[in-house]
Amino acid sequence: MPSTIEVKKAIINVLKADESLMRLLGKDKSGNIPIYHSLVLNRLNKPCITIEDISSLNEISALNDGYDGSKRIQFNRVIIQIDCWSNAPEERDRLADLVEKALLKSSSQAALEAKGILHVGNIQRMTLDEPDWKPPVFRKMLRYTFMYEVEAE
Repeated sequence: MPSTIEVKKAIINVLKADESLMRLLGKDKSGNIPIYHSLVLNRLNKPCITIEDISSLNEISALNDGYDGSKRIQFNRVIIQIDCWSNAPEERDRLADLVEKALLKSSSQAALEAKGILHVGNIQRMTLDEPDWKPPVFRKMLRYTFMYEVEAE
């Protein structure tokens, strides 16, 4: 059963499995796929994606939810923010579209479910460009709610 870190890793694996997204991202100067685990802006590696967990909520069920009464399940909700960074607004939008499509594919849903992620919920989108920076930075934020369960102690 997953933790928040494992949820983020599962999301990264789903994104890395999408060929269209990988063609657009390419590799960074270190030869790595530019999908990063935190909200750091590396001006040298754009386009890129950053993934951060921004809130989580744990809810312990009042019922023994092991379906046979044998264990108590804790339902966790985490909001994951995926930022798409680019030097151009068109590329930023294309990157965000590919991320959304990658997460909504049925094969991606199956991969997430195999890792114990029960539900990919609401998405919130926001454009957070910094056109006055030198050089300008174009960013689209995607926030997803993920539900997963763990066995309560």
